[in-house]
Amino acid sequence: MLEYTNYVIDKFDIRKHAKTNQAATLLTYNESKTLWHVEVESGERYTARFIIDTSGGLANPKIPDIDGAESFRGTNFQTAQWNHNVPYTGKRVGVIGSGCSAAQVVPAIAGQVEKLTVFMGKAQWIIPRSDRNYSSVERFVTNLPGIRHIKRLMIFSYHEVRFIAFRRYPFTSTISKLI
Repeated sequence: MLEYTNYVIDKFDIRKHAKTNQAATLLTYNESKTLWHVEVESGERYTARFIIDTSGGLANPKIPDIDGAESFRGTNFQTAQWNHNVPYTGKRVGVIGSGCSAAQVVPAIAGQVEKLTVFMGKAQWIIPRSDRNYSSVERFVTNLPGIRHIKRLMIFSYHEVRFIAFRRYPFTSTISKLI
């Protein structure tokens, strides 16, 4: 995510205007001036036309309560607070969880560590999956010109509607529960 953020900053040549690696403690929007008033952890205050939050939805990690964790002698940290000073090359590494962070970390370090063990809990989805095997006829039809695009549009549209199930707005609560 950091690499992508830096790519965007450099692609649009906005580094000279960007203030990065800051924790905002107060954001107030002035509608008449269309500006943000920003206060950061250091106490610095400034105004900005745009605010881009790249902290991610899980920026405040929850460390699992694991019996015996206090006796573990190795280094441990949450991916949202990655310790870049810890060498992991040639080490035995355990990753707890198989969500989005693990999907990025595991392939990145797999070839460098002596042994990698992923501890996986329950499945990450909350809506039943519809996985199945596709017949040879379905695979053939899907590969016809234009069909893949139509199918992708149908899948996209279906999932856009299902997104309501993840939100809890007062006006969508009945639909959310139904979905």
